[in-house]
Amino acid sequence: MLQPPPTHRPPEIEEWTNRVVVHRLSAWLLPFAVRFGIHPNAVSILGLGFGSIAAAFYWRWEQPLMAAAGFAAMVAWHICDGLDGDLARATGK
Repeated sequence: MLQPPPTHRPPEIEEWTNRVVVHRLSAWLLPFAVRFGIHPNAVSILGLGFGSIAAAFYWRWEQPLMAAAGFAAMVAWHICDGLDGDLARATGK
């Protein structure tokens, strides 16, 4: 099974969702981002877009579909947030 990259936070304060979901998905995406030469700043900007989309969906949180879409966009933002740091360390940028 794919192991997430080591974090700088002690396990006692690292949220389980980061360890189980975000870091693992970021680690899975890292080789693709390196292979395609994606710059870490591009991933950061993509994450900003997902965060903005999440905010727009959450604006209509009363509708279950919008709340679910907001949650999905928020998770994507968190993955981008983890991936940009991993990518910067992997590529030295």
